[in-house]
Order: sequence, then C-alpha cells, then structure tokens
Amino acid sequence: MKIFLKYLGWGCLGLILSVMNAQFAAQNMKSSSKIPVTKSLLLGEKVPDNLWFKPLKIINGTKETLSLSDFKESLVILEFWASNCSACLKNIPKVAEINNQFKDSAIILPVSEQPKNAIAKFFEGEYGRNYKDLISVTDDSILGKYFPHYGVPYLVWIYDGKVMSTTDAGQLSAESVSDILQEKKSSLKNIQQMDASKPLFLKESYFDNDATTLQNYFILSKGAVNGIGSGSSFRKSPTGAINGRMFSNLPLGDILFAIGLEIFKQKGEVALFNEKRAVINVADQSKIFQLTDDYIDKDNLYSLDLIVPEKKADSLYYFMLDNLNRYTGFKSKFKVVPTKCLVLKRTSEKDKIRTKGGKRISTFPRTPSIIQNAPLSVMVNMLNGKTPISLPIIDETNYTSNVDIQISSVTTIEKLQKELLQYDLELIEASRNLLTLIVEDNNQKQN
Repeated sequence: MKIFLKYLGWGCLGLILSVMNAQFAAQNMKSSSKIPVTKSLLLGEKVPDNLWFKPLKIINGTKETLSLSDFKESLVILEFWASNCSACLKNIPKVAEINNQFKDSAIILPVSEQPKNAIAKFFEGEYGRNYKDLISVTDDSILGKYFPHYGVPYLVWIYDGKVMSTTDAGQLSAESVSDILQEKKSSLKNIQQMDASKPLFLKESYFDNDATTLQNYFILSKGAVNGIGSGSSFRKSPTGAINGRMFSNLPLGDILFAIGLEIFKQKGEVALFNEKRAVINVADQSKIFQLTDDYIDKDNLYSLDLIVPEKKADSLYYFMLDNLNRYTGFKSKFKVVPTKCLVLKRTSEKDKIRTKGGKRISTFPRTPSIIQNAPLSVMVNMLNGKTPISLPIIDETNYTSNVDIQISSVTTIEKLQKELLQYDLELIEASRNLLTLIVEDNNQKQN
C-alpha cells in the first residue's frame, strides 16, 4: 500500500486533520480579498527609488531592518513564502545553497507576510534551525503590493534595476542564476498566477455578466499547471453553502483521499478515512501516487474543479468520483467488503482510562505515545495513520469520555496489545464489513 498525500509531505494523520480543518491548503492560496488593488510593477519596469530604500523588517540579520538598496548592484530574487507551505520549506535548502554560491553577485531574499514571532518559531524548530543564517523579510506589507500574487512560493527576479521575470520555485537553480549573471539567454519562463478563488480556467469576462449565476462547472486537466500552487479550496454558493471543490497540481491519490474523507463523513463512519481502508489494484501505482520525495512526476499531476447546484451539494463528491472514473483511466468506488482488522475492546467494566483532566495532549504514534484528556477516537485515528500496523483498527469500546493512555512505543501489534492490557483494553484480530475505497485500472474505452 502506498502512502496517500506523500506529494504534500503530510506524514501523519494528525497533520492531515489539521490541514483538512484549514480547508486542505497544502500551499498558501491567498483569497482574492488580499490581492492589492494598487498599481503593481510589471515585467520590464524599473523598481522605483522609494521601494529600493524602504526599510523592511527582517529576521536572522545583524540589524532589525534592511532595504533592497543593500543589494542594488546584485541580482535580487524575492521569494515570497510562508512557514506553513510545504513547497516553500522544500525549497529552503536550495535557496541557502545558491545564496552561499553567489553571495557576491546575487541574493535570494525570502519574504513573508507572517509576523516575526511566527517566522522565529519556524527557525527555532527542528527543520528551521538548520538555516538560522538565512535572512527573511517578515511582516511584509510593502513588497506584496508591488508584486501581488495568489499563492506561494512565488519568485520575482530583479536585475539591472528592473523586473525581469516572475516564476515558480521550480525554475530557481544555480544554472538559471549563473545564466543571468553571465548575460546569457535566460531560460526563465514568466508565470502569470491564477486566482484560485475563481473557477479554474474560466475567463474573467464571464464575471462581467451580473445577471448570470454559475449553475454547474467541471474541468479536469492532467499535467502540471503553471501559475497555481498545489492544494485545494472549497467553493461556496451565494448563500454560503459548500457546493464545489477545487484541487490543483495534485496526484490522483491525494484527490481520492480527500474524497474519501468527505464520503466517510457523509456515511456517518466513526473512523476517519485512511489508507488502510483502501484497496489499490492498479498495475502502475506511480500514475496515481507520488512515490518518491526527491522527484515530482509533473505529467501525473491533476487539476480538477467541480461546482454543482446548491440543491445537489450532497452529491458533490459522488459526481466528482464519477467524472474521475469517466476521464482518468482508473475506476474508483466505495464498497462495504469483509476486511481483516484489529478490533479494540474493553476487557472489564473497571474504568482505567478516564482522564484526570489537564492539558489536551496527543503524541500518537511517536515515542512515547501519549493521549491525555482527549477522546479515544483520537488514538484510534492516529494508529490508523502511518504506523507499522498494517491492519485497520476498529473501536468497539463504546467509550465516550476523554481518556489518558500512555504507550512506550508503537512498533509492533504484539507490543501495542501487551501495553493496552494494563488499561483493560485489548486488540483482537477479526473480520468486519468495512466501507472501503477500491481503485482499479479502467480498461474500458474512455468517453
């Protein structure tokens, strides 16, 4: 079984839940209300003097502020980023390496609208502390107005005092920087970002029709789409009801995972959808999953946008599944099937797990694995995430109060079973009829 959502780097179910609660944003996709209406700088235009000398708040520098004039004789690359953007974080080692290589002639300057304390927290973390020498602008309210964008990472290349290009992070390399400095022909391709708050690829002129209401919209494309990040957002009707969903630049497996979460919710499943509730009968799984962290197969990324009438909103994800089955070459369905699983039960009526209160903690499946003052379902959902335990876990304790449980580690079923016994809990291997996502090759001719 391959890991869903690997492209976004979400390694545990807890993180998936937090991302889903934030509307599944893997990359920062700004709402259109944040896009400034003031005049922005266009390609080929000179950067005005007042911008060169504007003081910019920074972190990791020797001073509290700097200005672009500090680098006026260099190639300046502004990299708009956010500390909760997985693609931005993946780009940091490359940024640091190129800055070190071209420190006398070029500067990549990360720029974030996040407050300094949020960026400081990132650089104090396990990953960020490796890059404490990387200067970043924080609390940006200036540069974003001159270079408006809908998502991050977003790069603005300034050379010889002019805006020479706007690109995605994929075009940043030592070679592309060197070509500019040596005045060779640049390979950069300018990117015009799309507004993800509007239906994908729908012309702006459509929105000039005030008397028109969009009743239904569907588009599906395969292959990386430039100008938009990877992630998802919800569509809402004029009354505020969710009646649409957009996914952009994601493997098909990630989209199916998101559909599974919603359909499980609609079906009233106690457990959250997880990879252990999926059967993947596909000959070439690289076509639906991102199998490695160091290579992005852009040819097998999908972008999808579906909007339905509000009265059919309950069927949104079923319509989406039907369309994917019709046009992708794969057939997916949710079906109740007999499944080998681990059933969690209580061994006595003595209550050894009721919480003693205190701060809510959940560290499953890390070592040690602790759940404090939280529902038992939190532990079960975490165990159903990325753990060495391959079978799905089903909770049949009927326990509704918050619990306190501590396990030394989650390495094997046997160890977990042994440690749960001290709480009068047991995991029994059994068969249950479970709602399951089944994905197969669709060998029928596509419509």
